[in-house]
Amino acid sequence: MFVNMETTVLQEYVSVQASERWNLVVSRFLSAYERNVAVGKIASAIQSYIHELERPSDPLAADFYAYALKRVDFYTIALELIQAAEAAEPYRVCESERPMAA
Repeated sequence: MFVNMETTVLQEYVSVQASERWNLVVSRFLSAYERNVAVGKIASAIQSYIHELERPSDPLAADFYAYALKRVDFYTIALELIQAAEAAEPYRVCESERPMAA
């Protein structure tokens, strides 16, 4: 799967914060929604969080920042957070989402 540079940079930023903030968000959304719906909800939460951060004061940097955010795949980041949560706590995976035995 191809992931662009903007998504990779934001993934690393979110991963650093994942220990507290995002683990709680992921846990709440996985408890309230099925996995596929939770991906979208978590992606929206990440997008909202990023858009609330202070933008660069330099106009050119602000333009580049806005352009870069348009290229970020927030769903990929959300899915990565869910997969990390499921790996840490396998009981979170619903029976219907478990891989079939060979």
